[in-house]
Amino acid sequence: MLELPSIYRRVYDQPFHSPVLEKEALSKNPGVLDLTNLTCLLSEKANEFLMKNRVQTFYQQELEMVESLLSLANQPVIHSACSKQADFKNDTTSKAIHSIFKNAIKLLQEKGFIYQKDCGFDNLFYVTKEDKELHRKIHRIIQEDCQKPNHMEKGCHFRHILACARLSLNPGLSEPVLQQVLELLEDQSDIVSTTEHYYIAF
Repeated sequence: MLELPSIYRRVYDQPFHSPVLEKEALSKNPGVLDLTNLTCLLSEKANEFLMKNRVQTFYQQELEMVESLLSLANQPVIHSACSKQADFKNDTTSKAIHSIFKNAIKLLQEKGFIYQKDCGFDNLFYVTKEDKELHRKIHRIIQEDCQKPNHMEKGCHFRHILACARLSLNPGLSEPVLQQVLELLEDQSDIVSTTEHYYIAF
C-alpha cells in the first residue's frame, strides 16, 4: 500500500495539460514551437525546397546546409507534455540540429515524398516526384500486366503493382511512394483508376 502514493504522484498528481490549449498557445505565439511542431514545419519547408528547386537526389547533409532550413532548425523549442520527445534538450548543437533534420526527413519518407534505394546504404534520398525512371518502370509494370487475361478487364490492383515493383525494382519500396507515383501517372493521363485501387495503363 505504501507504493500507492508514489504511483498516484507519478501518474495522476500532475499539472493539467490540454493539447487543444497548447496548440492555441502555439498559434498565438508562432515564434516558439514544440519539437514535434518544429519537426513537422521543417519537413514541410524541406519538401517545398525540394519541389521548388526540382531536386532529384540529395543527402541529409546537403539539406542541413540550406540557410533557410538551417535557421528554422535553429529555433528554440518549448517542451510539450504530449511530446514523445520531451527529453530533447533546448539547445542548438550540431547533434540536435542533425536529429531534427533526420526526423523531418523521416516524415517525408512516411508520406512517400522521398525514398531510398538499396536499403539506404549510401544515405542517398530520391525525390519521388522527380524520379522519372521510377515513373516509367511502374507504368511499364501496369502496361504489361494489363495485357494478361486476368487483368485486362479490371486492371491491376495496387497490391499487385506493389509486389511486382518490389520484386523487380526495389524490395524496400513503400506503399506511400507507390501511391505518389500512381497519382502522378494518373495526373499525366498515363494510367486511370478503374475501381478502387485498380489501375489500367495506356
